Amino acid sequence: MLGAGILAVLLFESMGSWLLFCLSAGIAAIAGVTSWLSVWYARHGFAKRVADLRESLLYSRTLEKRLHNDHSVDLIERDDVEVLIAKVLRGRTEPGDLPGWAICDIHQIDEVKGLCQGNLRAIDPDAQPAWLCVVGTLFLAGCPVLLVIACLMKMVGLHGV
Repeated sequence: MLGAGILAVLLFESMGSWLLFCLSAGIAAIAGVTSWLSVWYARHGFAKRVADLRESLLYSRTLEKRLHNDHSVDLIERDDVEVLIAKVLRGRTEPGDLPGWAICDIHQIDEVKGLCQGNLRAIDPDAQPAWLCVVGTLFLAGCPVLLVIACLMKMVGLHGV
């Protein structure tokens, strides 16, 4: 759809219609920016979920020590968490393979595992703001409309409008 907007920009420019050229260039640019922002939010959301899972697992791993007012984190505990997260990200965990200290975080583990098993890795589609999806859809839908208008104007012979 974005390609249709770019093609409309080129057609309006070739016809010399500067007002419609600027309008279509603005719409195509906003559509491109909202698409880029959607991907950025989705990747940032995935990274945040993994970071939250890491924090929860580390807390669960050191829970017994924390109950005794020992808030230190050993390197071994941190390594245990990193190994488990690496297994989750590679999809190599089964419910029976989880250590006892990770059972409290099974819901978060399943969410991250589900995101990794989806079509796109490192993407969280739920992290995109609704307003950005609506705005992006509107501007992306405007791109083919502009292309149709540009083609009709080209066929009818309206130039410089």
